[in-house]
Amino acid sequence: MNHELAALACHAWIVRLQVQGPNSVTNAYNNRTAGAQLPLPFIPSYTVVLGLTTFKGANLLATNNTINAASRVLTDYAGERLGRQNTLVLTLLLAACSA
Repeated sequence: MNHELAALACHAWIVRLQVQGPNSVTNAYNNRTAGAQLPLPFIPSYTVVLGLTTFKGANLLATNNTINAASRVLTDYAGERLGRQNTLVLTLLLAACSA
């Protein structure tokens, strides 16, 4: 994917978040966390928009995918051992503590 085209798509995505109104998730947290609103394939190009290298963006995407795959396996195992609803409550509590 051409980096200029991807950067334009990222910019269009961020502008779309801004145009939705002042109360729209408080303007995507003033664009500091707009990367969380982007689709995953745009993350390397978004890091270029932020002034980082594409290498760091690719590493960020690879790390995200690795943690996602590992967490799916672990939550599946926990769901079998502890029960589905107990695992859901546990993961929601962990997510609340991390925020």
